[in-house]
Amino acid sequence: IHDARSLLTKAESLRSSLVLTSDEDNARLSELLRMGFGRQEARAALLSCDKDVSRAATRILARRELEEAAAAARQAEVEQRRQVDDLVGRCEDGKKVSLPRLAQLEEMGYDRPVAAEAL
Repeated sequence: IHDARSLLTKAESLRSSLVLTSDEDNARLSELLRMGFGRQEARAALLSCDKDVSRAATRILARRELEEAAAAARQAEVEQRRQVDDLVGRCEDGKKVSLPRLAQLEEMGYDRPVAAEAL
């Protein structure tokens, strides 16, 4: 019975660390909301940072920064592809020129415009 009670106490402790139910938890959540963070991201950050408001705010900001960097990288990739498309055009069938195939022809010594036209 002692082992069962010990395991139950441990499980309850773990459960309480994974939910925001106390007045203190609500105060922490409110603090993050006043900082301008969304409810869902604030809750997730609090729970992943052991309910530490400062660490949660830092985590949210770092995550947003990573998401912005990823979005900027995707946008740059799209813009680069658009510029390449404008530069090399399209195949006779209207499909985009295959950049790996274009690179292969260039490695074989063909000029880019000639290689693009061949594709």
